[in-house]
Amino acid sequence: CATLYDSERVDPACGSMHTHATGGQFMSTGTELIFTVGDLLQEPSQSQNESSFWGKIWRAPLGKEPLTRADFAMVSKGNRNPQGLCPIDGSNLVLETEHGPRGGDEINVLDLGAAEPANYGWPEVSYGDHYSGAVIPDTHAPLYTEPIAFFAYNLVGRHGITVCTSHNGFFLIGTLDGRKLYTLVLGDDRRVARLDAVDIGYRIRSIAPLDDCAALLLTEPDDATQGPLVRVNTCGRNRLYADPEHV
Repeated sequence: CATLYDSERVDPACGSMHTHATGGQFMSTGTELIFTVGDLLQEPSQSQNESSFWGKIWRAPLGKEPLTRADFAMVSKGNRNPQGLCPIDGSNLVLETEHGPRGGDEINVLDLGAAEPANYGWPEVSYGDHYSGAVIPDTHAPLYTEPIAFFAYNLVGRHGITVCTSHNGFFLIGTLDGRKLYTLVLGDDRRVARLDAVDIGYRIRSIAPLDDCAALLLTEPDDATQGPLVRVNTCGRNRLYADPEHV
């Protein structure tokens, strides 16, 4: 577990668990730090527990020392395993990518100016199911916030949405088991206007824009082996063109 602020209190959900843990992704708005906290996997109910830090996305002021628990404000709850945070230019919105269970990977839009934290429903609802095969109810609305996109297991298998980055007016989103790179274009209503994919052949762990027409991918063939750096051409009507190039 990570120490997020000075406290003698120990979260009872902590202990030796590290899966879906703290600080998977973070971003700065210039005045605040926005960061993700997973559900610890063994304690998914913590995502709906308002007194727990787990299974949520948080914000905290930059430059204040020391931070106290009162300095942290909840952006969203009902999160399982958030993997990516990307600012949406010219707005108070953030694109968030998230691992679902067996299926149910999500793309969400967080509103940093909302009066109340969004609730994405985990573990009460999901467009995926438990690995045991147990079914999870899928309909979010009206009690929970719907994702702007999700990936069902029966359509794409294990997908593993990971990191995202904003790039030249659109977004690049990586996957693990899916071994694909997605380009996402949002419409004026902040809904999905276009979502395209190209097969990279490797799991994608990180994405770094190089310039307006290229991005570099940190890849791996599996959890234990480092893969090649892959350069992709991103120019041409907001989609990927040509074959990925190993560098």
